[in-house]
Amino acid sequence: MARRLLAGFGDRLERWYGAVLEAVVEWADRLTEEYSRRGWRWLALDVAVAVGVPLLAVGLAYGGAWLNAHGPGWPSEFLGNVVLFVGFALGFFSCVLYLRSERWFFTQFLVGAVSGLLLALVVNEVAGTVARDVMRSRGQSTTCEVLDVEVQVRTSNSYDSQGRVVSTSTTTYYVHRLDCAAGRPDEMTLGASWGGPGDRIRVTYDPRGRLDPRPTELVEQEGGGPNTLARVAFASAVALRLGYVTVAFAGRRRRRRQRRR
Repeated sequence: MARRLLAGFGDRLERWYGAVLEAVVEWADRLTEEYSRRGWRWLALDVAVAVGVPLLAVGLAYGGAWLNAHGPGWPSEFLGNVVLFVGFALGFFSCVLYLRSERWFFTQFLVGAVSGLLLALVVNEVAGTVARDVMRSRGQSTTCEVLDVEVQVRTSNSYDSQGRVVSTSTTTYYVHRLDCAAGRPDEMTLGASWGGPGDRIRVTYDPRGRLDPRPTELVEQEGGGPNTLARVAFASAVALRLGYVTVAFAGRRRRRRQRRR
């Protein structure tokens, strides 16, 4: 029964994807026709979008992470998560802005998808940077004894339209049960083991409980601001979009001059 349900869902998803793709192509054709008439005004708009969307995505990521860490009570935490998700979605799915011609669909999709993935990486790094900065400024360090380490393995499957498993991925988490001198935290979850039962470790925790505890050694080692990879990814995403806009506009201008001859 589960396979039939998955197969039905896969069919519906395929039909939905086809309908969305058809709508995007139709919209792209109309936009391209409008673009060819208005010329420089659309170039200015494209340049603004190529630069503004990445900046807006990063700003939303920063704002969402800040609300998560500093906002009052659970409403700000919920709103922070929403804003952070919007920033991530804006960075990734803004690739549809470049689907404007069925003839050059693959090139446009490649430009949008690569730059979208780069922006998603940047958004994730910006959110992590805010959390690290807050932990360094507000976090308190305490000595803890490791009581137990529980290994949790989480498995996720990907299915095809027939409900068959096509790939499986596993992620391992290490849940450290702690007895800390400050009375908290009582556990710390990491992607790697940080000591066994009986070991004493230094742990930095957020007094407000908004951020997860982390080993003090890691907190002290991490620098401030986004890392070099995130900066390069942001610059590459903007440059890729600006480059595409420039080449596409130059091509349109050349074709228009050729038609007038």
